[in-house]
Amino acid sequence: MNANDAVPTIWTTGNTEVFKTGTWRSALPQHIHAPSPCHAACPVNGDIAEWIGRARERDFRGAWEILTRHNPFPAVAGRICHHPCEAACNRAGFDGSLAICRLERHVGDTALAEAWAFAPIEAPREERIAVVGGGPSGLSAAFHLRRRGYAVTLFESRPELGGLMRYGIPSYRLARSVLDGEIARIVALGIDVRCGESMETPDDFERLRTEFDAVYLAIGARCQKRLPRLDYTRPWVMDGADYLARTNAGAPPALGRRVVVIGGGSAAIDVARSARRAGHEVTILALESVAQMPAQREEVAEALEEGIVLVDGAMLTEAIDTGSAGLLLECVRVRFEAGAPRGQFTVTPLAQSEFSLEADAIVPSIGQDPDLAPLSAALEAEGALLKA
Repeated sequence: MNANDAVPTIWTTGNTEVFKTGTWRSALPQHIHAPSPCHAACPVNGDIAEWIGRARERDFRGAWEILTRHNPFPAVAGRICHHPCEAACNRAGFDGSLAICRLERHVGDTALAEAWAFAPIEAPREERIAVVGGGPSGLSAAFHLRRRGYAVTLFESRPELGGLMRYGIPSYRLARSVLDGEIARIVALGIDVRCGESMETPDDFERLRTEFDAVYLAIGARCQKRLPRLDYTRPWVMDGADYLARTNAGAPPALGRRVVVIGGGSAAIDVARSARRAGHEVTILALESVAQMPAQREEVAEALEEGIVLVDGAMLTEAIDTGSAGLLLECVRVRFEAGAPRGQFTVTPLAQSEFSLEADAIVPSIGQDPDLAPLSAALEAEGALLKA
């Protein structure tokens, strides 16, 4: 073909369903605002991507200010949080999740080292709020209410604030200087703290209703769940929460040489590791397989490194007191199946899988519930709910 030849006509036999022509080219994408996966997984709704962006620029003060929009305990959370944000991290499918929890700890520790304080209250309000309970929930509520200008009075029945952070978590996991520093910063906002004052009787609640515009109950979960086949009146049985409270107070109870801790969560691991540090030979008996245990993988691995024995996928069927020889714990292997609703599960004993353990004491640590009994005379309770 030369330059004088006409260009032949070309016919298209398709249609616009195949050959995309026309107005579709002017269509705009639809942008949907949604939280990042780490943000959605965070129990306190933290703005993770935002504060990590500040930390990346080494603006740790800015990162701390963003962190504390939702959580006044970044140094505490950076030590004890289960960090579900890391499991949800977008990087998990590529080169590995970001170490969000450790970054939070670094930011929190930097804030303590630099003595950063929260901004003073700019617009005080006249309303007075009572917060009953000085644990993580009560302190967080007092923090957020005070930042919004409310006058807050915080009642705590124990001598010091902190709740389970102080009386339940061992100091090797959460240094008391870190806890004290973050609590002091909250109180410095101008919160009226009254330790050693219980609010349980009808007269107490009538006084609260009279003196305050609103009351926030944060009494915590101090009532230990109990195993149905275990006699808790026996001297060789001790609740895990009681054991940790006494150990954290510097007076670990004498339980004999061999201790069996029952449970698979972080509290059970804390009990076991504290007992190991007190010189006991410790065995953990968990219903779940090691992969199903709710405790963090890191703390389970550390417990094993410390010489603690883990018997997973098994349960206690009977505890026999043999006298001077100690206890004989009859156990059976089980298949553990978690249910859809949180906290529900099915346990199926496996045939011909019985075995026994020897022990001097048993410390069950299988979870806790709120103790609503002291409030029953003052407030209407229905199961785990209180009528406002």
